[in-house]
Amino acid sequence: MLVFIFTLYIKVKIVKKHSIGLVSIIFGLNLFFSGIAGATEGLGHELKKVFEKHIVAMDKENNEAVIKSLHSQSPALMQISQMMQQMFPVFDVKSEILNFRFIALDGDYAITRVEQKMVKVSGPLFQDNITNTIYIFKKEFGEWKLWQAAALDIKFL
Repeated sequence: MLVFIFTLYIKVKIVKKHSIGLVSIIFGLNLFFSGIAGATEGLGHELKKVFEKHIVAMDKENNEAVIKSLHSQSPALMQISQMMQQMFPVFDVKSEILNFRFIALDGDYAITRVEQKMVKVSGPLFQDNITNTIYIFKKEFGEWKLWQAAALDIKFL
């Protein structure tokens, strides 16, 4: 990007005598967009930590910690709570994050895409799998919480 700006500066300087203003604008825009990229990278890291805590809580079958990782108004809250009551006593499953990607921030919502591997440690029939899921996060009292999820793909191993 810096090479592009420098090349543009030289071309503009040749064409225009007073090119400093344009170069200042370009440099300012570069700083602005670099700041946005840095901020979204930080947000992606923050959301990944929230998701990692959620996965650890699920692996440890810690109902309280799982519920704590969810937004209290999440439309998925009841469904996840019921799933934990059915699954935790029967299955022992280990999860691994294969890929975590921050996609976008839209108002109060942050969107990520996660590739996650789930492998049965013990319990009845369970097909190990890799899921590709969109997770939506929403802030609650200044903290990001899981809001909703939509599975895009599942590959059985």
